[in-house]
Amino acid sequence: MFLIYKLLRGMVRAIFSEAAPWQVTIGAFLGTALGFLAIWPLAWGPAPLGIGLLLIALVVNCHLGSVFAFMLVGKLVSLALMGPAVALGTWAEPLAQWCAQQPVLFQSRLSNTGYLGLALIGACLAPLNAILMLRLTLWVRSTLAERIKAHRKLMKAGKLADKKWLMQALCWFFGI
Repeated sequence: MFLIYKLLRGMVRAIFSEAAPWQVTIGAFLGTALGFLAIWPLAWGPAPLGIGLLLIALVVNCHLGSVFAFMLVGKLVSLALMGPAVALGTWAEPLAQWCAQQPVLFQSRLSNTGYLGLALIGACLAPLNAILMLRLTLWVRSTLAERIKAHRKLMKAGKLADKKWLMQALCWFFGI
């Protein structure tokens, strides 16, 4: 429960942060891609593709909070989709054989059908999450942010006496 709270709070903070919407979008894209890739499989050591994407996320001027929040969400979703990922990787067996011949892709475990299926699912979900986060960020910043800030100012002035505890709880929960 605490993990879900931290994820939700991190995403809301990313939306209300001072970062530009494109920074949050790139963070969501890279985080989702990282969530579905192997970064450091326990038995094999570091995966160059996952480590490379993590370094790109650290070097590029993106919102790191959204990178790590979406990476955690991607890891949780990838654990839930392991069965369909293996089926998708088995369907893409020629691609897995080609990845086995490429040194970087082989060391990134993309010759394994499970990891390949997860990478393919992540490649489909990363742009969708990025577009969704861009739209959500622009919508919240253009419509809801002003209303929430106005309610917060009224609450500080004592004008919302009947809903004061609710607004305080919401502002505390989301870190606004």
